[in-house]
Amino acid sequence: MSTDDNGIIKYMNPLAQALTGYTKEEALGKGMNSIFKVICGDSNKCAEDPTKKVLREGAFFGLEENTTLISRSGAHIPLDIIGSPITNKKNEIIGTVIIFYDITDRKKIEKSFRSFEVAYS
Repeated sequence: MSTDDNGIIKYMNPLAQALTGYTKEEALGKGMNSIFKVICGDSNKCAEDPTKKVLREGAFFGLEENTTLISRSGAHIPLDIIGSPITNKKNEIIGTVIIFYDITDRKKIEKSFRSFEVAYS
């Protein structure tokens, strides 16, 4: 997904649409937090708005441990998130790119390794 410098969604690819449950038409022109609802850790606290983190810190890799997207349908999808600024020719930030991807399979593999370690320790 990409936003302007105010966090308003300007582009959303098909994978982002599938994961969030919102169509591009529904998302364009809305704030990132209205479409991209993420919680962190076991506390279920809301994660920081990734566009604000990019604007404050520049590029980042991950928000917090165990970041989970809550889709429109209420599905909980474990995510990894990367954020980066979009700059103009004067190197001024004019927006953000937020890349996120489903890590459900990776979490299952990690859990199986932990189970294996417990069984053999």
